[in-house]
Amino acid sequence: MPIGVVVALKREAHLLGLKHVEMGKVVSADGVAVCVGGMGALHAERAAEVLVKLGVNVLVSWGCAGGLVDDLEAGSLLVPARVIGADGVELVIDEVWRNKLLQALQMPADGRPIVESRIAVNSKTEKRRLADTSGGVAVDMESAAVLRVAQRHGLPGLVLRAVADSCHDSLPASLDGALNPLGEICGLRFAANLLRHPADLAALWPLKNRFDLAAATLRRTSGVLGKL
Repeated sequence: MPIGVVVALKREAHLLGLKHVEMGKVVSADGVAVCVGGMGALHAERAAEVLVKLGVNVLVSWGCAGGLVDDLEAGSLLVPARVIGADGVELVIDEVWRNKLLQALQMPADGRPIVESRIAVNSKTEKRRLADTSGGVAVDMESAAVLRVAQRHGLPGLVLRAVADSCHDSLPASLDGALNPLGEICGLRFAANLLRHPADLAALWPLKNRFDLAAATLRRTSGVLGKL
C-alpha cells in the first residue's frame, strides 16, 4: 500500500467513508491505508510510525486546520509547500509528490506555510500572535510530526488540510477539557462547562457550520490520494 494517511479525529475519518475506527488501528479507504491517531504531535507520530511499519511509501497528514490570516476562510484548501515546526524548524514538503497531488486535485489550493502548535489555539488573540511570530497562515498540531516521521525514514511527506475555523473565530471555553483525543465531546464535562459558560451555546452553531464547510472540501479530496 503506497499511501499512508494520518488522521487525528473520528469525524475526519468519517469523511473518508470510514464508519468504525479505533485509535491507532489501520484501515483501508479508497486504496490508501488510514490510521486515526488522535489529536497532537505524539499521537500523530505514533500513527505515522504504525503506517511506516506496514510499508507505506508516502505519508500524508490529512484533516482540518485553523486559519490565522484574514484571507483564509472556512473551507479553504491547504496544500502547503512547507510546515513550520513549533521549534521554528522548517519542514519542506516533497516537491514531486506535492505537484502530483495538486494536479490530481484539480481545485484551488493555498500553498503558503502552516505552523505547528503544541496546544490548541483557541482564541482570536492567540491566532493573531501566532501568525505574526511564525509567518504561517494556518495552524494544526499534527502535520509537523507526520513530516518528521517521513523525514526520519526517508519517505516523502504531504499535507492536505481544510480550514475549519478562521482567524476571526474563538473556540468556546466550554470545550476546554471536554474533548477526548479523538475529538469526541465528553458529555458530562461539556454540560458542566456550559453551566459555567452558558453564552457559549450561541457560538457552537456557527462553528459547526464552518466545520461543515471544511468537511465538504475534504470530501472532495477523499478519493484523490489513492490515485497518486
